[in-house]
Amino acid sequence: MRTIKFEAPLPALSDFDVAQETAAYARELRALYRAAEQRAVRFRLLVEMSGDMVNIHDTDALLRLALVRITTFSGYDAGAVLLVDAAGELVLRDMLPPVACASERVLSPAVLQAARAALNSQQVLLSSRPTCNANGQVLAHIYQPLRANDGQTLGVLVLSGTPLYPTLDADDLDALQLLAGQLAATLQSTQLYEYKQDLVHQLVEREARLAELITQLIRTQEEERSRVAYEIHDGLAQMMLGVLQQLHTLEDRYRPRAPFARQTLACSIDMAQAAVEEARRVIVALRPTVLDDFGLAHALHVLAQGLQVDGWQVSYSHNLGDERLPPVIETGLFRIAQELLSNVRRHAGPTPVELSLLRHGQTIALMIEDWGCGFDYEQLLNTSSLAQHMGLASIQERVGVLSGNWQIASHPGNGTRIEVVLPLSALEQGDHGHAQICVGDHAALPSDHR
Repeated sequence: MRTIKFEAPLPALSDFDVAQETAAYARELRALYRAAEQRAVRFRLLVEMSGDMVNIHDTDALLRLALVRITTFSGYDAGAVLLVDAAGELVLRDMLPPVACASERVLSPAVLQAARAALNSQQVLLSSRPTCNANGQVLAHIYQPLRANDGQTLGVLVLSGTPLYPTLDADDLDALQLLAGQLAATLQSTQLYEYKQDLVHQLVEREARLAELITQLIRTQEEERSRVAYEIHDGLAQMMLGVLQQLHTLEDRYRPRAPFARQTLACSIDMAQAAVEEARRVIVALRPTVLDDFGLAHALHVLAQGLQVDGWQVSYSHNLGDERLPPVIETGLFRIAQELLSNVRRHAGPTPVELSLLRHGQTIALMIEDWGCGFDYEQLLNTSSLAQHMGLASIQERVGVLSGNWQIASHPGNGTRIEVVLPLSALEQGDHGHAQICVGDHAALPSDHR
């Protein structure tokens, strides 16, 4: 048999009680809504800060933005960031509100001690005994270590002042810790970026000093060449020419009767003539007057004629006409052509040689090509240092000082083609760069360049 249990009916609520419960429920909903709205605003600040920090590559700007956003997020009116220096000590890097004088950026010993404790414990610390200021307002402190993703602790974030919000619950502290982690990761990336930029800046300065040193060295070499050339011309060459004239006078007026004496005199005249010609050749090699007097195009024509006299078939072309280039360009290209034609004499053997000097707008190109024995340039670089081959090293230095580039196309049995291109506009502005080398296969060159 089933038993039926009757419960007493609930007492009826009066209209007043219903109104009170409704009002209490409405206040509770309003409080929850406001709390949710505040959390939403603070979460939006968290997201916006994450996006803004990614685009910053300056430590000072990053810390200033982080302090503004974090104090807004947490409700504290003051903050500071202390970073670990090379000696492992905490150093104040930035604070909010900012101060005009750097000497005023000082934290109290108690704050520094608490920050060191947070750094050593790797845990967020809350002030256990809030202090009061002169107005009786409660001052609270939060010490949040800045720990990057790799576990490295970069410093400590300190928040202090009168909190805008009554308390920070566990969710708020977790969000604050997440924000501090984002700051630490971005700070580590920014410091690495600044370190790389500093290395690049030092490298650029070092390379600029090296380029200036090489420029000065080449200038000094040219000045020394000119001095020696003039000394040979005014001294040794004149004396040798005087000896030659005296020998000719002796031959004309006091011609020896004995065959042996005549042969000795003739041999002496030939040797003196050869010495005069050698002195002239040395003078031209040291500082050709044709380069100073008539320009690069005519000086290269003289070089081509000299090679042709020695047995090579040389074709030379240029489009400069009577145009003169800046002296530094003319000297550099002339020395490069000298070295390349000297290599043809030493290594290429009897072969046709093509020499050209062409200007295209703001660039000037020197090209020398031969159909001699050729060489494997890539193997040369792999087996030995370029510095061991003084000729190529000298060309590379000159091209680098003149902000140009050069191409080497060569293959054993197929000859060699070398082209040097210099930018006239950069040279006229005094810019110094680095030689760029392109290595190619001489056999693969188009037929119009062969």
